[in-house]
Amino acid sequence: MEGERKKSRYRKDSEGWLKHADFIVLDMICLQLAYVLAYAISGYGFNPYETIIYRNMAVFLELADLVMIFAYGTMKSVLKRGYYRDFVVTLNHAIMVGALAILYIFLLQQGQDSSRLTLMLTIIIYLVMTYIVRELWKKLLQKQMKDGGERKLLIVTSEDVAEQVVLSMQENNYARFTLAGVAVIDADWTGREINGVPVVANEETAAMYVCQEWIDEVLIVVLEVLPYPSELIEQLSETGVTIHLNLAKITSVPGKKQLMEKIGNYTVLTTSINYASPGPIFFAQERVGKNGKKFKMYKFRSMYMDAEERKAELMKDNKLGDGKMFKLDFDPRVIGNKILPDGTHKTGIGDFIRRTSLDEFPQFFNVLRGDMSIIGTRPPLISETNLYELHHRARLAIKPGITGMWQVSGRSDITDFEEVVRLDKEYITNWNIGLDIKILFKTILVVFRKDGINVNPTSSLFYRGNKLQKDKNR
Repeated sequence: MEGERKKSRYRKDSEGWLKHADFIVLDMICLQLAYVLAYAISGYGFNPYETIIYRNMAVFLELADLVMIFAYGTMKSVLKRGYYRDFVVTLNHAIMVGALAILYIFLLQQGQDSSRLTLMLTIIIYLVMTYIVRELWKKLLQKQMKDGGERKLLIVTSEDVAEQVVLSMQENNYARFTLAGVAVIDADWTGREINGVPVVANEETAAMYVCQEWIDEVLIVVLEVLPYPSELIEQLSETGVTIHLNLAKITSVPGKKQLMEKIGNYTVLTTSINYASPGPIFFAQERVGKNGKKFKMYKFRSMYMDAEERKAELMKDNKLGDGKMFKLDFDPRVIGNKILPDGTHKTGIGDFIRRTSLDEFPQFFNVLRGDMSIIGTRPPLISETNLYELHHRARLAIKPGITGMWQVSGRSDITDFEEVVRLDKEYITNWNIGLDIKILFKTILVVFRKDGINVNPTSSLFYRGNKLQKDKNR
């Protein structure tokens, strides 16, 4: 029986990206269809993928679409938005995707080889098509919600707030639950109905009901003056069902993984026996830019959600000393990184994302906003700049970059922050376009080799005007 039972597995249903994966896929399909139609209308036929330039553009458009979906929050509250608001969001999204495509053409200097008409028509057709498809899909989903969602939710509550909780879930059931019933823990209401939802159990019988009826998830909201039913919570945990505890009153559940999210109108602490690395796909962190200007830098998330809280306890292992920069040989905060009982290190998806520099890709959005440049110094944390001495602030004289001298100069071997500062000051002093091109080329090699490249900063990487500074060792 247990082998056949459907196991409850956590799936994030707050404002996160996974909740709207269907909208994201439909959006990407609409973009490709718009691209093919625009190519055909421009008079080139129906196969833009036969030409390398147009094939690369097709791939880039999808990447740009994903970046804007995550960075701009295009799908946030998509089911709640009205027609006008949804059109405004879609219009802004389409414009930004078009802007990224134009930037792509400009950086690769392919403007003369690409059809401007095709690109313009792509954005216009995409705007109309994705807006219509999105509205139709919303109608379908809203109809399904009225008929019942794909997961069965049991509400566990107290008599004084039972009706309020049921109404809240009925009015805000965007997580696509089917309300399987209500368990009232402080009164014998079994057999009654609350706004059409049956009361199916009490505190003593709720756990058994979960097992018999194959409940997927349980929402527990009780009157604030009442304690949480700790014995019932323990019983429910043993069944493997996902539990959502209202954050108005929280008790910890030892041995279980927990995550804060939103269910209906309630902010809850979700406890589940199994979920895969929860949290948003994007990570935003406040950094310090040119002349001390603060901005939010975006990355694909490669660390666990509690990475910032764990940093203090790991500071003793910092390779770069006193906190002006942070670097570990093996960072246990990275998703999938573990120290095994025999002392060996196991890495996972987070390490792959960092070694291949995939986590840096969203910073192109910071470049578009003007907070960063492609080449420059790495933007420090506020806590790090608070420890700077006067000469360290020279690093902030230019816009920070996605890559720079430190990244291509054997960063894994540099353990002295003063060396980092020296490299940055050398770059600022000797800057010219040729230097940036060489750093960009070195960065590509670093990514493919997945390690640092030792570069003597006084070697041929540096130019001053038209004079090439030779390596002293040559």
